[in-house]
Amino acid sequence: MRREEHAARVREFYEPRLAEHGDDHNVVSYRTRESQEGRFAIVADVGNLTEASVLEVGCGVGHLYDWLTGNGYRGD
Repeated sequence: MRREEHAARVREFYEPRLAEHGDDHNVVSYRTRESQEGRFAIVADVGNLTEASVLEVGCGVGHLYDWLTGNGYRGD
């Protein structure tokens, strides 16, 4: 799939959800913010990520990054 096609599909998926729910856990189909953040905590439990380089790919709209920075993350 070409990059443009993929980008169009991603927009098609997220734009209606963002319009309906705003930028919250519902956009990526989590039932509650707590369940979303619980999963983030499990992912972050792989080690000390405070100054690590983390690549978040295909994880929605960047909520993991927001959660990490809210929990002391200062890496790339």
